[in-house]
Amino acid sequence: MLICAGLMQWSLSAADTNSPSYTPTEKEFDAVARATVSLLQNRDPKSFATEMIATLEDYRAITNGSALSVDALHSARQSLEPRQRRLEASARVLVERLRSLRLDFSTNQLRATVGAPTEVCNNVEEGLQPYRYAPRLEIAIQAAPIAGEFKLAVLGLEQFPGGWRNASAIHWIALPASVVDEPVARELALLEKARQGEPLNATNQPGLRQLGERIVQFLRHPDLNFFQKELYYTRELRWAQLQKSGRAHGTRADFDKECAAREQTHFERVRAMLQIMREAQIDLRNADIQIEDASVKSSQANSSGSLDGLAGSDFTLRLAVKTDGRAQNHTPLAGEYVIAASDLIWAEAQWRVKNDFHWRRLPAGVVDKPALAAIEFDNYFAEHNRLPPGTTAPEIEFTSLTDKKAIKLSDLRGKVVVLDFWATWCGPCQATVAELQTLRREHPQWRDRVAIVSLSIDKQIDQPIAHLAKRGWTNTFNAWAGEGEWQSQTARAFRLNMIPGLYILDPAGKIAPPGQAIDVTVDNLLKEAAPSP
Repeated sequence: MLICAGLMQWSLSAADTNSPSYTPTEKEFDAVARATVSLLQNRDPKSFATEMIATLEDYRAITNGSALSVDALHSARQSLEPRQRRLEASARVLVERLRSLRLDFSTNQLRATVGAPTEVCNNVEEGLQPYRYAPRLEIAIQAAPIAGEFKLAVLGLEQFPGGWRNASAIHWIALPASVVDEPVARELALLEKARQGEPLNATNQPGLRQLGERIVQFLRHPDLNFFQKELYYTRELRWAQLQKSGRAHGTRADFDKECAAREQTHFERVRAMLQIMREAQIDLRNADIQIEDASVKSSQANSSGSLDGLAGSDFTLRLAVKTDGRAQNHTPLAGEYVIAASDLIWAEAQWRVKNDFHWRRLPAGVVDKPALAAIEFDNYFAEHNRLPPGTTAPEIEFTSLTDKKAIKLSDLRGKVVVLDFWATWCGPCQATVAELQTLRREHPQWRDRVAIVSLSIDKQIDQPIAHLAKRGWTNTFNAWAGEGEWQSQTARAFRLNMIPGLYILDPAGKIAPPGQAIDVTVDNLLKEAAPSP
């Protein structure tokens, strides 16, 4: 084995990083390169993962001595084993690629060239000193006498006093043309395209057209069972992919329970879609249906380095329909039909619908006003990931963290309500919760005319109680959404799928438009609600 430090290439400049004073040394990533070469030669994913994952001692070395350091070490302790499993799983995929190509590097003299990371960030976590994070490090390997260059990437490196460790994944970027056929090269190119978040369409990803063809079958014979079996990302597929990725945790029974709640939400959307078809009498069994476009606006590769788990966001299927049929109101059914889904995922060599399958557009006049309003509602949520402004907020019930009494959102009618969904494990949420404490303190004039509700979706009520008490965040009305986390009645009512999620409601309970600062929106709503002199 030969690692040539002299071949390491550095091109990092202040413009490439948000840490301008940091200049990496030439040998800084030698240990990562050595571990990678060892993986290629020994084909031992477990040893690679063990060598690369940080230890608890690494984290102890960067604690800042604050009261929150204990929490930081506890969080690190819980994360290390899952991280190692994920890294080992991705290394296994990388090694399996070598086996499938019948490549054996055990006797090759490998030469590694490490490119400078295109980005180095300062990572700041409560209880820890700031430390550097490199999202992606590329390594080129020459394996004489094989012509060409092997390129791979190591993802998610963190810098500790003992060096760069804690990679989240390793995967191939490209392989020499002399060792791969066209399908493999095409797959690697697709994965690299997805890592850049690029759009995909039926031309560069034929699987999208195949999904479109299955959706056409669904429209000809609209049936929820067909959707579940042929189109949906089922719990069996989810579980299988979790096992392969190393992310599986808990029992299968717990997993099934969690999936059952999620599926109920997803299938409600499909039932609503089928209801629209029934009420409008949209019958396309004998129609001529042509696929005009099948695409996703952006894509994302799974860190494992395989196509399994490839994700597509904002899927659109455009169909040209020719038929003599008419809707219930006698409007011709012919025209353009557009179907959308927020997320797709690649599983077992085909695309599957992950969530939010809905109508985006139907021919003009085919459905009545209530159905059209429902479609517009779904489209707004799909685009903005939040309920539309002007909508009356759904009725929800939550539990006060102070006295554990149940409170309904409607109990706060007559007040402007700032409603913030968050969780103790959500990093970005902490800044929002802290800001709300400051807003309450700096606006005493709001008094009881404004309710600021920090609504936790944590698994258990004791988690936010302890978290908020430790930080002294008691200026707001702190509450818990109830059992079920993302699938709690409260989260489902707001279609919550990401946090932090903040809504401001006027005194009548209607959702205010987003876009302005919180205090500006609140003050404007208070002025509008003030009685005329």
